[in-house]
Amino acid sequence: MKLAGMLLLLLASAGAGCLAAGKLRSQRQALELLCAWTADAAACIRYTHAELPELLGMLAEHPGFRRFRFAGEILEKLSPMMPPQMLWQAAVEGDPEVPAPAQPILIRLGTSLGTTDTEGQLAALALCRTQLLKAAEDAAESCRVKGRLYRVLGVLGGLMLSVLVW
Repeated sequence: MKLAGMLLLLLASAGAGCLAAGKLRSQRQALELLCAWTADAAACIRYTHAELPELLGMLAEHPGFRRFRFAGEILEKLSPMMPPQMLWQAAVEGDPEVPAPAQPILIRLGTSLGTTDTEGQLAALALCRTQLLKAAEDAAESCRVKGRLYRVLGVLGGLMLSVLVW
């Protein structure tokens, strides 16, 4: 019975370490997907000269970006009475799939999309993409270093608890 309890402690701790490492990996993947989102948004603006509602509609319906809900939420609430920048900030902050490092970058992007000319919007998207790529690189490095650390700490913590219980 005691052995089974120790084994469960070890497995629970190892699982907690793997869960923490998985969160880091998910954040990295979300940042990489947002980089692709900015590239698609730039292509839509460059080749179709899409206005903000059309752009948000195309991106909200894209199967690869359905993970993020902020574009659809902005589109639903968009009206002439409400400035898109306020909607943009609330939607980005309220989307649980947008990682914390990406939130200020996307909020700054929201101030220029739909308010400047085509070249201004493309420049804002290029800057946003560059910043998101840097954040994704940082997240990949963190995932590589800290992910391994979390898994090892989980296993070692479980072993230590098992020894203490023994």
